[in-house]
This record gives sequence, structure tokens and C-alpha cells, in this order.
Amino acid sequence: MNISSYQIPVLLSKMTETAKASAAAAEKSIVAGGNAVTVASTAAAGSTAVAESTAAAQTDLRRQLLDTIKAVNPLNLFMEILYVCGVVLLIYALMQLVPGFQQNDESFKKRGFKFLVIAVILILIGKFIRF
Repeated sequence: MNISSYQIPVLLSKMTETAKASAAAAEKSIVAGGNAVTVASTAAAGSTAVAESTAAAQTDLRRQLLDTIKAVNPLNLFMEILYVCGVVLLIYALMQLVPGFQQNDESFKKRGFKFLVIAVILILIGKFIRF
């Protein structure tokens, strides 16, 4: 698993859905009660159930988040930085090549091709080599 799997928002949305479902169940149980005493006891039981289910969902979410964080390889961050540097150098190389071809200037072309090669190497290393 790498850092770009985006599981944290998915886990947060699952926790929100669980809390909403338990709140809806508590509301249904409150509506189902006939008189005020039943409604009050049902409301207390419903709020306790909602609190317990929310706490359980949060504990489960925390456990899943910790497992996700433990599974992340720290070298992937370094590889992503190499990829970003490659993209920046690619933009710089194009900024050198365009005036080089427009003005037919060999020094701009030479510098542009050097940075283009370095940028492609960094992009390939950063994107396709994983530890």
C-alpha cells in the first residue's frame, strides 16, 4: 500500500454513514414509543446506543487508520519528491527549448536537451520505481 491510496477519506465517510444510520435507528425507536415515559426511556436508550456505536466506530476507524499509516512506505515520499522535481525540470527544459528553436540559438537548445534528459530520468525514477 502506498501513500496515494486515499483510504483515510473512505474510512471517514464510513464512520459518518455508521453514525447517521445509528442516529436514524434511534429516531425510529423514539417515534415508535407510545407515551411520554416510553419516549423518554427510549430516547435515553437510543442516545446511549448512538454514543456506544459512535465510540465503537471511532475506535474501529482509529485502528484502521493506524494500520494504514503503518503500511505506508516512507521511501514513497522521497520518490514522489523526485517525480515533482522531474516535472519542474521538464517545464524548465521546455522553457529553454522553445526560445532555442524560435531564435535558432544552439546554447538554449543544448541546455534544454540536457535538462530534458535529466527531467525524463527523474520522472521515470520517481513514478515507476517503488521499493
